[in-house]
Amino acid sequence: MSKLDDTFELLEEDVPKAPKVKIPVTGLLLVLLLAGGAGAYSMYAKNRPADNNPPAIQAPVQPAPSAPAPAPAPPPPPTREVPTPVNIVINFESNSSQVIPSQMAKLQQLAVLIRDNPGKMKLSAYTDDVGDDAAGQWLSEQRAAMVVQVFKDLQVDNKIEYDIKAYGELYPIGDNATEEGRALNRRVEIYFAPTP
Repeated sequence: MSKLDDTFELLEEDVPKAPKVKIPVTGLLLVLLLAGGAGAYSMYAKNRPADNNPPAIQAPVQPAPSAPAPAPAPPPPPTREVPTPVNIVINFESNSSQVIPSQMAKLQQLAVLIRDNPGKMKLSAYTDDVGDDAAGQWLSEQRAAMVVQVFKDLQVDNKIEYDIKAYGELYPIGDNATEEGRALNRRVEIYFAPTP
């Protein structure tokens, strides 16, 4: 034997030999499984998101100093649209269906306003209680027809839908015992609503 071999043998003789432990195959498998599971768990624990950590407390956000309010927009230019319903009253002379000049100005102003706007016009015509009921009914119908004719003469759009009611001496708004009250009752009420 070579010297190297002799040394090796000497070393082998000087080292006490550990007793041999016999591990059953199932025990060895169990040890390997536990070691593998522990390694896998440690890898999972390192890489998992920190879901158990409480959220970080953030300082409240201070609002930016408020800028001065913008100036209101200027009003839009006037249009020919009728924004809301219009309600006017035309009064008549006793026993007449002719529109008097002071009342014609009201009809002309309304005609200018609604000329290009389709809509519905309700006319309710009345008289005072002078004369019999049949004459009063006929006169209220004539007054309503006269107002419609004035609008047609003023070239109000044909898209206006008329709803005409004649009530004669019914529904007075003034006292028929006085001239002032009778003057109030000789009327045509005009209500115009533009088509939405």
